[in-house]
Amino acid sequence: AARQHPHALELLDRLLRVCPADAPALGHRGAALAALGQTDAAIASYDRAIAVRPDDAELLCNRGVALARVARRIERLEAAIASFDRALACGAGHLGAHFNRSVALADLGRLDEAIDGYERVIALRPDFATAHYNRGVALAALGRVQEAVASYDGAIAATPLAAPGSRRRASSRGLPIRAAGAGHGRSGRYLRARPVARRHDRRTRPLRCRAVPRRPPRRPPPPGAASPAA
Repeated sequence: AARQHPHALELLDRLLRVCPADAPALGHRGAALAALGQTDAAIASYDRAIAVRPDDAELLCNRGVALARVARRIERLEAAIASFDRALACGAGHLGAHFNRSVALADLGRLDEAIDGYERVIALRPDFATAHYNRGVALAALGRVQEAVASYDGAIAATPLAAPGSRRRASSRGLPIRAAGAGHGRSGRYLRARPVARRHDRRTRPLRCRAVPRRPPRRPPPPGAASPAA
């Protein structure tokens, strides 16, 4: 899919030379530029589209996502939140604007506001596993460990991968995840919630956390080699 972005961008540029005020084309161009890592150009394309359609919640939300990706700088995050706020003023139930606004608030350290935002997301879509997971991360960072555990449980319950007896659920328990927040390492629920949430909802970006590399698999000894002593 990534190889198609340059071709799509070329086609969109041709269209815009004929119809420079085509808001959907400008929006798609912004998405293609963002996918290619040309974030400033993507924001400029979204700005052109929004000038044509100032009340388009989807364009405003996508602009906010692009702003939030730029080196996580404080001023860009605040501008992203302002863009999400505009999107929500146009469409109060826009799930992406609520979710991405909460992620930006968490990146700014405004965790109480981020938690409130994730709760709005969960109210709109209770099976949004990543929102449950991100809420748990924010709660644990505030030392609210029991509430965090309950939120991780919500992430597990929100996905079909958590169905009782599921092999994939059982295997996810053993994934070696190390977290930096308070209380994460004590909770087996955290070990299950993070991989399950990410598999269930890949179009979102959970709060960052490093994973411990797995050990490489042992290779069988070559034929004729002596087996190790017991």
